[in-house]
Amino acid sequence: MPGRIAAVLALGVALASPAAAQYFPALAFSDRPELHEFTAGWYERHLSAMDEPPLLKSTGRKDVEVYRFLWLRTFHPPLAFRLEVRGDGTGTLTAKSASGAGGYDPGRLDSNRTLALDSKRVRQFTATLGRLDFWKLATRDPGPPGFDGARWVLEAVKGGRYHVVDRWSPTGGAFRDAMLDLVALAGMKVDPIY
Repeated sequence: MPGRIAAVLALGVALASPAAAQYFPALAFSDRPELHEFTAGWYERHLSAMDEPPLLKSTGRKDVEVYRFLWLRTFHPPLAFRLEVRGDGTGTLTAKSASGAGGYDPGRLDSNRTLALDSKRVRQFTATLGRLDFWKLATRDPGPPGFDGARWVLEAVKGGRYHVVDRWSPTGGAFRDAMLDLVALAGMKVDPIY
């Protein structure tokens, strides 16, 4: 089994693009560089396939407020939901999916819809994150990883700060509720949820 894990990690590192570091801070997902590169490379490939920009590049800009939920269900199409908040409190929500599967090859961009959100809806979402105390959540999942579930990754840039939270198949709680609220704001019905 250890040889199998090493082979999977080696494959992940080999497939990880050099651009992975531009999407996520160094060692955000693990203190072990090979594990971080595997995870960052996996997420970056899916974001890149959906033509999603690296949010990390906006760090330091006080005028930017963006939230992005990357949902990688192992056997189902990858999904990304990006909420960009304007200075007047309104927002633009972009929902994308790719043709592949979250645990495998991302495929190519399959759907891309954008809709405007009024300030009330934006405030509801950001208030949910506030109650969740998002900016203080640990990046790494405190629970044990599982097999064949889904990765729920939320990135945010606000007031010059960047933060990312990565969870494996949450079955309940405020984080899951906040992400499903964002999916609902996009008007998407996703099945199955895991």
